[in-house]
Amino acid sequence: MSDQEFKPQVGDIVELKSGGPPMTVAEVNVNLLGQTEIKCVWFFGTMEKGAFSPKLLKPGEARPLEELRSMSGPMMQSGETQK
Repeated sequence: MSDQEFKPQVGDIVELKSGGPPMTVAEVNVNLLGQTEIKCVWFFGTMEKGAFSPKLLKPGEARPLEELRSMSGPMMQSGETQK
């Protein structure tokens, strides 16, 4: 699949091509420069959010909690959350 073919929709699970936690697409917008922005949310100790170019994303899938904990280091493994 080429970068132009991947068009995430609200509710899709995506991941950065460079790796990281699964993210949920919250919004798909076109900015003032005419570029598509994919706004995502994810949980990695706390709720996080960010906007990405579709060229940086690939389709993702939900992962088991234990796998996500192993990615996050000792803070989430101990059950603590960031404040």
